[in-house]
Amino acid sequence: MRCLNVIAPGLAMLSHAVPEAAAATPDTPVKIVLVGDSTIAQQTGWGGAFCDLHVTQYVACVPMGRGGRSTKTYRSEGAWTLALDEASTAGYPARYVLIDMGHNDKSMNPTVGTGLYTDFPANLTRMVRDVRDRGAIPVLVTPLSTRHFSGGKLADSMIPWAEVVRNVASQTNTLVLDLNKASEQLFARLGPVRSMDFEGRPLTQQEIAAAKAGTTLAARQGGSKLGNQADYLHLNARGADDIASLVAKLLAARIPALAAHVFP
Repeated sequence: MRCLNVIAPGLAMLSHAVPEAAAATPDTPVKIVLVGDSTIAQQTGWGGAFCDLHVTQYVACVPMGRGGRSTKTYRSEGAWTLALDEASTAGYPARYVLIDMGHNDKSMNPTVGTGLYTDFPANLTRMVRDVRDRGAIPVLVTPLSTRHFSGGKLADSMIPWAEVVRNVASQTNTLVLDLNKASEQLFARLGPVRSMDFEGRPLTQQEIAAAKAGTTLAARQGGSKLGNQADYLHLNARGADDIASLVAKLLAARIPALAAHVFP
């Protein structure tokens, strides 16, 4: 795929080298703060499962996903300040902040959405800088793939947003976990029918029939605030664990210093 060469308006390219964390033994205390939208939040995303099931007892893992938030509203509503405070806790040889945004940035609501090539990369760049200013290590995470299928093939609507995240990571010399690519590969392998097993709400006969035919229906809206709806994005307990496992594998591979602290 073509690499974007977008630099956030008004922000110069950061010159930080990708940090190398000090070698860590299995009992070295580490802190991981998870920042993002509902795809990382407890009950609707993978963050709770990751902290509960995929880190060792020596990891202080803090899931701070907030449903419905974009890179703009996560900051404006105060969640970003709380996340930075968590990232500033003394006593940990290494502190990581995983930033997983994008799904709500593409909202058409002007109070929530951001521009794909303007505000979105600018906001991510600012978040990276803020984390470094607190002495922590930022890690950008490309957004989870959607599970829509068309003609039997995965139709992920997050591809352009994932590409911008990769580009910001390159421009700012920031570690990146390509969850978008990893989850695309998982859902493509599962296919439209088995991918529906990640949905929280019992499926309708129409949804099942459409999946078997290879083209999923439009997302159902409404329902439980716990993500209990067939929307081809949010995760039930099984889906959360499977995606958290992917994240653990990506972390161990991308950041060797964390390999002793996370497990799939």
